[in-house]
Amino acid sequence: MAEGTGLENRHTGNGIEGSNPSLSVPEVNTINPRRAATGLLIAAVAVIALATLTPRAAGSPTSLWWCLLCGDLGGVDFLQNVVLFLPLGFALGWRGVSGRHAIMLGGAFTIAIEAAQLALIAGRDASLGDVVANTLGTAVGWAVVVGWRAWWWPVAGAWDRSLLWAAALVVALAGGAGLVAPGYGQAAWYGQLTPTLGHLDQFGGTATEPRLNEAPLPVGGRPILAAGGPVVSLSARVMAPGGLTNRVAPIVSVFDGTSTEQVLLGQHQDRLVFRARTGANRWRLHSIAVALPGVFTAQSRSDLAAAGRRDGAELVVAATDGNGRRETRLRVTAALGWTALLPVGYVHLNEWLTTGASALWLAVLAVPLGWFARRRRTAVIAAVVVVAALGVPAGTSGLALPGPIEWAGLVGGWVVGWRLRIDLREGGLPPTPTNRLETVRL
Repeated sequence: MAEGTGLENRHTGNGIEGSNPSLSVPEVNTINPRRAATGLLIAAVAVIALATLTPRAAGSPTSLWWCLLCGDLGGVDFLQNVVLFLPLGFALGWRGVSGRHAIMLGGAFTIAIEAAQLALIAGRDASLGDVVANTLGTAVGWAVVVGWRAWWWPVAGAWDRSLLWAAALVVALAGGAGLVAPGYGQAAWYGQLTPTLGHLDQFGGTATEPRLNEAPLPVGGRPILAAGGPVVSLSARVMAPGGLTNRVAPIVSVFDGTSTEQVLLGQHQDRLVFRARTGANRWRLHSIAVALPGVFTAQSRSDLAAAGRRDGAELVVAATDGNGRRETRLRVTAALGWTALLPVGYVHLNEWLTTGASALWLAVLAVPLGWFARRRRTAVIAAVVVVAALGVPAGTSGLALPGPIEWAGLVGGWVVGWRLRIDLREGGLPPTPTNRLETVRL
């Protein structure tokens, strides 16, 4: 540019400066990726150490060290450990650590933690399941960071992923159906009336007339034949109920010979609660329960008839007193599988809340289905397969068909994914820095 025009500019460390301030470009402060990855790595290690190396109340070991799903809620612990180590895998992948080294580091860190728990930390148990879950969490976190772009942003001509995601969605829905389907044991059952159990509260009232499947339920150690058929009901008459409880307090319950709970009708705070054993319990996860609020109060002294029932398609809990009958119902569908994955047991209180959460769960699962829908034929096939996966459990496992809100969540998720594909992937946003799929270094 000619001198003397008043528009001369020069490059400096702060951008382009000159006699015309309107052409100056300020320096943009960017985050150093390596420093950010190091910060995430330090934070992940600190959180893991805080969660695993702090003492707990002393107690006897709950299982043998070589178990994979240890204790009554071993599946819950396994999932929590996987999630706990995901950020470690994120950080290692972000820093450019290879997959082999990331897995080795995650496994070595876990073994060091388990050794410390076994020898130094009070109230902690070491197990093979922890090593497997922690290493798996590290590997999954690393894979998400390294491979997300190649998976979610395939270049033109790459293979269609919609059918593969539809297959994964079918597996998820079939697994969810199995988790909420009845899972009763076949050994002899034993009835209990207001029992004293260490992991539960003691019911403060008086209960009589326990009944299982409308027949009198023997209590006091006398075995009965397993009664886990299509319909299982439990009831009792409650007189002079006590105050509120902090944990579940069984009014009447049934366990098998291995001390495994099959069905339970009890009190939790002011609620009447009913739960029945499901497939989730076989995987050491929480089963879903239904509750009727406002049944018990601190001053409650009126008698009532309490009842709970599970058939394949519905869970019901009801209370009848001088004010009439009140009840809570839950339609059990394959879309309720998310309840078994929670760190705490899900208690159904409100139909709109539970149905809305199920619809949101289906929407999240369906977003990738719309995102990968590039060809009409494969999109139609994928949709038919997914719809069948939601409907088939109604015939094979006796579950209920999803309701309109749940179907709307599934369709809405597909539409969101399809719209995102159009706006982002086909709207000019470059899928990858290069014109090829990224390679993942293992």
